[in-house]
Amino acid sequence: MIFLDANFLINLYVETNNEHERANEIYNLIENEEKIISNLVIMEVITVMNIKLNLDLDLISEVYEELNIAYKILNDATFYNKGFNILKRGFNRNKERISLFDSVYIALMKDLGIEKIATFDDHFDNIEGIVKIC
Repeated sequence: MIFLDANFLINLYVETNNEHERANEIYNLIENEEKIISNLVIMEVITVMNIKLNLDLDLISEVYEELNIAYKILNDATFYNKGFNILKRGFNRNKERISLFDSVYIALMKDLGIEKIATFDDHFDNIEGIVKIC
């Protein structure tokens, strides 16, 4: 079982991104594992593709459809408060702030016993009990 972070998925689906080839290699390595995302991952991926990357609506729609059928989707609403607590604890301790999205993903993974995450985000490097595979 492996959690797929939004930045991993964006690199996987957007061929012009720097880590696209690496994301494909990793995806092939985890092909037989159960791949898990959450509702927030879908929201984050689509928002970044639309607002930050300004991608074509056809690609955004294609990715949205794929995210909704290709992966096990967890309802993450019950983890928002735990995620916010993680964000608050790390607020003054870390050089780089962690997003609420990622804080919720950490809370979700810890509570559900998901130990692996596919991500290119460095702030997942030192999270106890979570192994980054990118």
